[in-house]
Amino acid sequence: MDDSEEANQEKPLIQEDEESLAPPPVSTAIRENLAILLAVAINTIATCLLVLLNKFIFSVSRLQSLQFSFTAWHVFCTVAILLVASRSPLRLFERTYLSVRQALPLAVAFVAWIYLNNLSLQLNPLGFYQIAKIATTPTVVLLGYMLTGVTVSRTVFGALVAICAGAALTCHGSTRTTALGAAVAVVAFVTTAVYQIWIGKQQADTGYSGVQVLFNQSYLALGMLTVLVPFLESRQLNEASGGGNRGGATAPLNAKVWIAIALSGAMAMVVNLTQFMIIGRTSAMTACPSLLPPAFPPC
Repeated sequence: MDDSEEANQEKPLIQEDEESLAPPPVSTAIRENLAILLAVAINTIATCLLVLLNKFIFSVSRLQSLQFSFTAWHVFCTVAILLVASRSPLRLFERTYLSVRQALPLAVAFVAWIYLNNLSLQLNPLGFYQIAKIATTPTVVLLGYMLTGVTVSRTVFGALVAICAGAALTCHGSTRTTALGAAVAVVAFVTTAVYQIWIGKQQADTGYSGVQVLFNQSYLALGMLTVLVPFLESRQLNEASGGGNRGGATAPLNAKVWIAIALSGAMAMVVNLTQFMIIGRTSAMTACPSLLPPAFPPC
């Protein structure tokens, strides 16, 4: 009876460190750790580049209202590379399909994650954006415990505190923003935390790999955006392409902007793929530090 009562007690958020009873073979563990480190490194570099590219793109005034269009572009790039990777001669993964009921909520969260973070980047200076994104890490820990009962060891908790503190100390930009910018930033980092936890849960529940889950949510997200963009941003797209009649807004975009748009799609694709790899091999918490490089916040 006592054992039953103890088992039913709620687990604390922070647990004592425990040694694994059955560690994997050394060679396997080394390969796995190297794969994770490589994914984190690539994710961090791609994230830094993506932020710089998007900040440059959104400095063009007529592109600032095209948030859904840029979200659609990033999702399209992700779907395109997944389709190529799943076909001959590559066949890097097997395309399997979840039911729409299973995949649609994650697809909506995917769109919201990209859209809100791009909007937050547009509305806030990099300093404030960095601090807001740092909040993703403790939010993942708290929501993970509340929603799924996942706990963290004292060592992991201490490491996360150190990472967040170090990232906060590197914020050299202005932290001033507007009420709208602050509100969007809060919604963005909460959405990011929920999305990352959901990714891990979906992979655990379905047994699908990260790439397979990403494919399922991406093609549905692209379908939604294909319907939404013409209704929400057709006029803005016409003006941005030079078809408008407002003075100064009809000049075509220069080559640097088009190159930045193309590269932002490529970097978004890399961030999406490596994020799923990181979460699938570790946890949603691991993806937070990789998305918080010391000089630039993620998008």
